[in-house]
Amino acid sequence: MLMTVTTRQQSQRVFKAKYFPRCSILEAKHHSRGSFAWKSIMGARQLIQNGSIWRVGDGTQIQIWEDRWLPTPYQHSIISPCPLNAPITHVSQLIDPQTRAWNQDVVRSTFLPFEAENILGIPLSHTRQADKLIWGGTKTGDYAVHSGYHLLLEESHSNDPGSSNAVSQAQVWKSIWSLQIPHKVRHFLWRACHDSLPTRKNLHHRHIIDDPKCPNCTVSIEDTYHALWNCKNLQEVWKATEWGRKLKGSHYVDFMELYCAINHTFRTEELQIFAMVTWSIWYRRNRQRLNHPLEEIHRLLPRSIELLMEFHRVQDDLPPRPASTRPACNAQWKPPAEGSYKANFDGAIFAETSEAGIGVIIRNDQGNVMASLSQRIPYPHSVAAVEVYAARSATQFALDLGFRDLIFEGDSLQIITALQHHSSCNTQYGHPITDTITIAQNLFLVILCM
Repeated sequence: MLMTVTTRQQSQRVFKAKYFPRCSILEAKHHSRGSFAWKSIMGARQLIQNGSIWRVGDGTQIQIWEDRWLPTPYQHSIISPCPLNAPITHVSQLIDPQTRAWNQDVVRSTFLPFEAENILGIPLSHTRQADKLIWGGTKTGDYAVHSGYHLLLEESHSNDPGSSNAVSQAQVWKSIWSLQIPHKVRHFLWRACHDSLPTRKNLHHRHIIDDPKCPNCTVSIEDTYHALWNCKNLQEVWKATEWGRKLKGSHYVDFMELYCAINHTFRTEELQIFAMVTWSIWYRRNRQRLNHPLEEIHRLLPRSIELLMEFHRVQDDLPPRPASTRPACNAQWKPPAEGSYKANFDGAIFAETSEAGIGVIIRNDQGNVMASLSQRIPYPHSVAAVEVYAARSATQFALDLGFRDLIFEGDSLQIITALQHHSSCNTQYGHPITDTITIAQNLFLVILCM
């Protein structure tokens, strides 16, 4: 990442000429005779690869099924099954080359519904810009030492994940309570690891029922490990993910050992999905016991991810600002100078439909409305991205209508500052920022304010 960002530094040019003249640093080969500095860089490369995600530009460099390019906090890689002999291999094939927008028909027909919605919400540039690797551990997209440190902590767990000693169990409990999942799911996961769920084995042990066998396969005893993972009826669920297929190649003593293996091997995002899926399996099992309508078994994984996505979206939503945080006069619209116009823009989020809305209104110095615009868009994964979309629409709207001398006013200090400084950024919404700056350069007078 450092080598990608600081392309003009002399050291980078020397390293590139010597060690990776025809590829990127992430594809460079190890050299046994490399310098100490080069070996140190190569030693840290795996960390950068694990924490980086692609920001979609034109999509030509991003492989759909192999690369990490989803901006969601819980899943960066595609989990939708790859169609046999799929002709679609790169993200560029999902983008309409004329409109520079996602080809909705192709996206919706290729991916699972929840994943299609995530893709359609990824911001795209109106111009052809290159794909870029950014750091996924910070909101700015720039690498920070503390975020790299936290990623290493996530990846460095006990060498004996199956150990049941006090230290290992303490790590498991700490891991569970740190997951960004609903509290009821954390509590369920704790009970599952503690083997305190009312499985048929536990109920039989307490002389409540006579038969401890699983009601689904009718062969094995239903303990926690079997009910949530090892029953043959659940294989369709777990083998739908790459990490699930990897884990299926091993056997575990109990559910605690399985959880420790996942905690030891995979990242927090996979662990959170695992937690949500196991909770969904248990919920479905209880509904089956009560003869209630059941969800299709193949829907458990996508439905669990949808629930996790909804939970994270609600957690990310900022509470409304108290009216007392700003003076009353600042909440009132102020007219521009005589003969000028002011364009106000804003965004809103509709969590119930996974959409966002943008609005623009242009008024003259008398307060008369000259033009207005409103539009619904797929939710672009952050409040800031919605504001950027609104700013880009405002500048393009004003340019299309022939306005030239304008004051643009929004309520996001973060976005206004980025536009005022004419600076590119590595966030997921960096491309719309660049678009807005480019459009504004075609206007004679542009003043941005809060």
